[in-house]
Amino acid sequence: MDVDYATGGILDKEEVRGQTKCKMIHARNFEERQEVIFNKGQAVGLTDKIVSELCNFIGTIARNRRFITLLFTGWHAVTNDIKQRIWEYVNFIIPTKGKKWVMDGLRDAWRRHTRNIKKTHFDGYPTIEDMLKQRPAEIPKVQFHQLIEYGRD
Repeated sequence: MDVDYATGGILDKEEVRGQTKCKMIHARNFEERQEVIFNKGQAVGLTDKIVSELCNFIGTIARNRRFITLLFTGWHAVTNDIKQRIWEYVNFIIPTKGKKWVMDGLRDAWRRHTRNIKKTHFDGYPTIEDMLKQRPAEIPKVQFHQLIEYGRD
């Protein structure tokens, strides 16, 4: 419960929109892909909006268990086949020199997602049963249980 100490009242929880899903970008066909140009290894556009969409899109891939599960022990354990499949899936026209930038962004987003899952659904819950009750709907129960077991070691 959040308390506003200035007025002594209880604050309502702020409503948030949730994570972006980028459905329109995932639904693009090859002809609809937007070009991203790079300068000194950084994505610069053609517009800031395109770069922002690319960053958001990378985040959706990192959170999508169909691409990368949470069961990898680290980014180095993600196979090159998976990384290549993701690179081929990215619905933007990106020069080969931009691949490192995309993969670094994907790595960082995946690590952030894994850390947030552990912080939100593991920390503060003393038993496995309590953690399982907090399981996010998008993570299968078996996979979440394996993640708990890995995290306890």
